[in-house]
Amino acid sequence: MDETKTHALEELAQKLGRVVLEGFDIRIIAAELQWLDTEQAFTFASNAGTEESSRRNSLYDLRGFLCRAYDAGHGTQYLEGTVWLSDGSWMERAEYDGAERWVHRTCPRMPRA
Repeated sequence: MDETKTHALEELAQKLGRVVLEGFDIRIIAAELQWLDTEQAFTFASNAGTEESSRRNSLYDLRGFLCRAYDAGHGTQYLEGTVWLSDGSWMERAEYDGAERWVHRTCPRMPRA
């Protein structure tokens, strides 16, 4: 792989690893992603009644969708979307000045009265 390229699957795995190290107990429960240059899209959602084998197959498909290298540096955004996690948090694609990355988001805590 070209050293200037970023591998989308490895990038997500690294970010998820950091989230787990921060104390979050998570697994992917849904995803909605799109490669902007090809308009190739991927959607997956597991419900409470979803069989584990079906969820594993969907995660396998997600890995295949993200198995692509792209230029994450300055320029244009290539990948957009959201990956929802079992603890209620989510991973969201963010872009600033053409550089993109995954950002872990959580719902803010309500203030105490």
